Amino acid sequence: MVDAQGHRKILIIAVIFLAAVLAVPGVPSVAQTRGGELRLGLQSEPLGLDPHLDTNKTSINYIEHLYSGLVQLDAKLNPVPDLATAWKQHNPTTYEFTLRRGVKFHSGRELTSEDVKYTFQRAVDPTVKSAKADYFRPIKEIQTPDPYTVRIILAQPFAPFLTYLAMPGTAGIVAKETVERHGNLKRVANGTGPFMFEEWAP
Repeated sequence: MVDAQGHRKILIIAVIFLAAVLAVPGVPSVAQTRGGELRLGLQSEPLGLDPHLDTNKTSINYIEHLYSGLVQLDAKLNPVPDLATAWKQHNPTTYEFTLRRGVKFHSGRELTSEDVKYTFQRAVDPTVKSAKADYFRPIKEIQTPDPYTVRIILAQPFAPFLTYLAMPGTAGIVAKETVERHGNLKRVANGTGPFMFEEWAP
């Protein structure tokens, strides 16, 4: 809750229900309500909403609800499908992900393999100066043979790779056109997560 002296600030984000496209197999369904607002009381204002640039905990609290990654972790910390319905490890350095069809960014555009490729390339782009670049440096090449297939080739075997991909606060998939329109994602958001950003109201 927010105290009377206003020591905490509230960022309001509108709720959008995307369970139909992001549902995880095996998770019991519960009654869902579309629309409304989520009000969170936090100790400080987030510094921004960019998955590649903002590292403070308050920012990540929002980022992880605005963006989804290829995989997520279950209650036992095992990687399970999220934006990817399945994946194969062809050899110690090659992973192939099959994307969930019909997933849309909050702008309404369908997510494709090119978005995954762009996201990880942006993370290691030296001009972006991402503090999270090291998570993705093991990636040597990203292939997109079709809109729903992503093949990631690592420079060498890297045991925590899938775990890193399960961190939406770091590995959430972003839309290229939104980045190019605004320069970064610090005050805007266009993800595929369960919550859709509406406005920044300090």
